[in-house]
Amino acid sequence: GEYHINGLVAKLGASHITAKNDDTGAFIANSIPHTLLSDVSYQLENIDSVIGWRGRFSEENDELPATETPTDGYGVHDIYFRWQPKNIGNETLTVDLGVENITDKDYARRFGDLFEEGRNYAARIAYQW
Repeated sequence: GEYHINGLVAKLGASHITAKNDDTGAFIANSIPHTLLSDVSYQLENIDSVIGWRGRFSEENDELPATETPTDGYGVHDIYFRWQPKNIGNETLTVDLGVENITDKDYARRFGDLFEEGRNYAARIAYQW
């Protein structure tokens, strides 16, 4: 879902996949626990920018084959800034800056012993002509 009001944008999404072997009924490694995705951003029209927060929240994943390590639940927060000036003709310039996993949380999305990145800083510049 997505909601817009006066430059504020709120997005919310959810996912869940239970994967089982049709013959044996055993779970397979493609299961994804209940996961909630959220994004709140604000348009800064006067400087052609957007600033926002993104969150991913997941339950523990125990719907896995017996050989896999279950994952714990987690909540991860990101912040971001995007600048995309509008008055440069047909060309497009985009500058993205962000801090992902700002609390430096140890978490695993799919496999209990395969951890995702800790806090990281992201920068991207794209120019299209």
